[in-house]
Amino acid sequence: MEDHKGKKEEAFSFGGDLNITQEESLTACSLVSNAPILHISGGTPMDELFVQEVEILLAEKRANISKNQELRDLYCRTDPLNLYVACLEGLKEKIHGFKHGDEHYHNLLAYLETQEHRLAAAGLLKESFQTFEDILES
Repeated sequence: MEDHKGKKEEAFSFGGDLNITQEESLTACSLVSNAPILHISGGTPMDELFVQEVEILLAEKRANISKNQELRDLYCRTDPLNLYVACLEGLKEKIHGFKHGDEHYHNLLAYLETQEHRLAAAGLLKESFQTFEDILES
């Protein structure tokens, strides 16, 4: 988002409900999601790396689908928390597939496992989350 003075705030979301209200010269936006909303402008380097890797992962999935609009619609119909967990799992699989991961990827793997642990501690990590393959088949 960018305000009238040119100040930008960037965030990455796995989906949610966006509400925009406008009154005279004031526009208010609120995004509510059951998945994390990651602050990009001013976020941590690990959050930025995670967002970059998620964008790559989603682009790889999109490259395997002939109709991009259908995939976009499918992601929009997917529960944001489920998409977030599918991304965590997808990235863990990708990193484990590297023969010799560099330090950035070892740090990212620790970050992913920390995020899963936080979800589990909050009672949000369930056994029945859909994988990317499940999402793409629905």
